[in-house]
Parts: sequence; C-alpha cells; structure tokens
Amino acid sequence: MGIFDEYYIKKYKKVLNKIEYLNKKNTKGYKTFSEYVIADKQMRKYFNELKLLEKKCLKIHVESYEQFENDIHTQLKKIYTNMIRRYT
Repeated sequence: MGIFDEYYIKKYKKVLNKIEYLNKKNTKGYKTFSEYVIADKQMRKYFNELKLLEKKCLKIHVESYEQFENDIHTQLKKIYTNMIRRYT
C-alpha cells in the first residue's frame, strides 16, 4: 500500500467519524431549525468528500452509495418533519 493510499484511507475514516458525530447529534435533536439546515449542508459536504476519496484511492470500496445517500435523505426528512411538528 502506498503512502497516498494510507493518507486517503485515514482521511476517509476521519470523514466517517464526522458523519457518525452528526448522526449522534441528530438523534439528540437541535434547538433551532437553522442548526438542522447547517447539519444538512455538512452531511452533504462529507458525503461528497467520501465519494471523492473513493475515486482517488482504489483501496477504498463502498458497496452502495445509493443506499448510503438514501439513508441520509431519510434521516434528514425525519429531522425536518420533527422540527416542523415541534414548531406547529
């Protein structure tokens, strides 16, 4: 394994940890709707970063980005629905 492969794998794991942290925050809930929007933008940014890292490093394989992306969208829809219900 080359130096760049190790770097990309470590970076990939760091981004996954950031996503996991966001997921934990999402389950606890946010105080304002704007915090949810910011979390949404961060989640999309991290997801795009994962895709880019996978393209750069052949050692990283993700079974299904479609499933991962669907899971993210499902979580975000649930978060927005909960926030709307909270304020109505």
